[in-house]
Amino acid sequence: MNPWDSFIQSVNKYGSVSAFDRVLACVSGGPDSVAMLHLLWRLKKTLRFELGVVYIDHGLRKESIKEEKFVSELSELLNLPYFTARIPVRKHSGAKKISIEAAARELRYGEFEKICRAHGYDKIATGHNANDNAETLIMWLLRGTGPDGLSGIPQRRGCGPKLEIIRPILALSRREIIAYLKSQKLKFVTDKSNFSMDYTRNKIRHNILPALEKINKKVVEHILNLTRMEAERNEFFNEFVRGAKERSVVVKSSRIELDLKRFIGYNKAVQSHIVKDFLPEKKSVSAVERVLNWAIFSPEKELGFSRSWRLRKAKNKIILERGK
Repeated sequence: MNPWDSFIQSVNKYGSVSAFDRVLACVSGGPDSVAMLHLLWRLKKTLRFELGVVYIDHGLRKESIKEEKFVSELSELLNLPYFTARIPVRKHSGAKKISIEAAARELRYGEFEKICRAHGYDKIATGHNANDNAETLIMWLLRGTGPDGLSGIPQRRGCGPKLEIIRPILALSRREIIAYLKSQKLKFVTDKSNFSMDYTRNKIRHNILPALEKINKKVVEHILNLTRMEAERNEFFNEFVRGAKERSVVVKSSRIELDLKRFIGYNKAVQSHIVKDFLPEKKSVSAVERVLNWAIFSPEKELGFSRSWRLRKAKNKIILERGK
């Protein structure tokens, strides 16, 4: 199937774009976002929806000036509304003591949402593709993910009231995207930071994933199929967990209580999800397992969970409250 047909099939299957939507396409000038924008622009000719473009300057590289100019000119060529913003990534990273990647993502999505609210867009389109999805799954596996992590990058998700993030080219591999750009004679810019081995994702992209493709050239496709199946299963399972949580968890002004008697009657998979939602921090698989073992098997009445929070048992309940 050619990239255009795969794109249309995916849009129809997941309802990513519908008539009368107002879609803001996030474009960096790289191959993925340029291909996404062009595909959406073509779709706009047959499906009645509004399409705008946004470029975010992270203030990290001098090349961003040329990239912004490229995206601006591309938007003008396609006759699309264009927006741009600059975000203080390094300052935010230092203030919150988080990585540059995390700070950039946090500020970037905040800016997307701000522009959408100001100009009436109801969907944010990002250029994540099948390779990004495979890289994300591998990265989460390396960090010790639970079952939810096997869902990969969601095709679409909510982002505040009446606003949604969509990934219209998630079904396309990077090879298909490059082939599409060549067939449409589309230019793009190359972000040199994508080749830096300082970032975990780049190590996976340039070392681990190519090694896996040598073993099986369809590994990206297989991972995409796996994450889609897991996303569907998780949607059903999480709905059940929400009901179980409503029946067993009570949120009070100064603490959260879990009905231990009812909780013990649930399947371990359900117990794990309830505990993960129950905990305010440290939600890793090992942390959840530690709480489960204490709750069900340990005679100890208290568990020092973190510097800020403690867990204690009292009258067939587990109580989560701030540490003293």
